[in-house]
Amino acid sequence: VKGRANSFTASALLAKVYLSKFQLLGDQSSAALAVAWADTVIIKGGYSLETDYGSLFNPTNTNSSSESIFEVVFDAQNFTRLAQ
Repeated sequence: VKGRANSFTASALLAKVYLSKFQLLGDQSSAALAVAWADTVIIKGGYSLETDYGSLFNPTNTNSSSESIFEVVFDAQNFTRLAQ
């Protein structure tokens, strides 16, 4: 569902945390954990890179991208104070 976090969103964030830890401390075990969690997102979640990078920034493209793990939806029905 667009605009909602799921377990793959959490896994992607965890992979990013482990990657940051590896970059800051040079801890090889953190690098391995980052790869493992990223693999979980890509393989089990069915996410992949878009073939046309420019389509990610096309405002008329309303279809959900296979590359997008978490989207925040701002439109007339999902109005939020952050969008002002």
